[in-house]
Amino acid sequence: MSLSLLRVSSMPAFSKSGCGRNNRTAKKIYAGLLSSLLATFSLLALTACVAGPSQAVTVAYVSAFDPYTKKGTASVTGQAFLRQQGGRVVTCAGETTLIFPYRGFMQESYDLAKSGVRPLPDGNTQLRMSQVIGSDQRFFDVVRQSKCDAQGNFEFTDLPAGEWVVVGIVRWVVSDIPQGSTLGTKITLSSGQQAKVLLSDTDRL
Repeated sequence: MSLSLLRVSSMPAFSKSGCGRNNRTAKKIYAGLLSSLLATFSLLALTACVAGPSQAVTVAYVSAFDPYTKKGTASVTGQAFLRQQGGRVVTCAGETTLIFPYRGFMQESYDLAKSGVRPLPDGNTQLRMSQVIGSDQRFFDVVRQSKCDAQGNFEFTDLPAGEWVVVGIVRWVVSDIPQGSTLGTKITLSSGQQAKVLLSDTDRL
């Protein structure tokens, strides 16, 4: 989430003037995708009713993102899955998996989520984050996405060397009650490396 790999280069180009229906539509799509990043960390998709500690995170583009906007030679393939109590395995089939730099507010958000603290964008709503990201085109080159196939496989290509975080969601419904979890792990890539990632129970956020 065969694999459907989307990168900014495959989207309609954004004109500097922001004119054109296709440009506006593509921008809305990517703003929505990137604004879901903190929602994923916050576990809003699965545990919105669960109270717990939270911490405000300032969403801003920083120069540390710049090296990650370039086309590289590394790649990541992987699978995301969870095992139910009865032993049945559920994959991320059809869900979107993200990979983003372990830098800036993304690094802070991941570290908070790993420690059990919900990061909140500017202490505000997801709409606010969408507005911030949607107004800064540079974010569109930072985060990549891949849709999991029927077996729960995903793939990212043309990645530059550096530290990255892979995040995916595995979920299902039992008696109208959402089940599952957000999964994430940090990896370090070198130029030309072909890395493999398995996201499972030990990677819950």
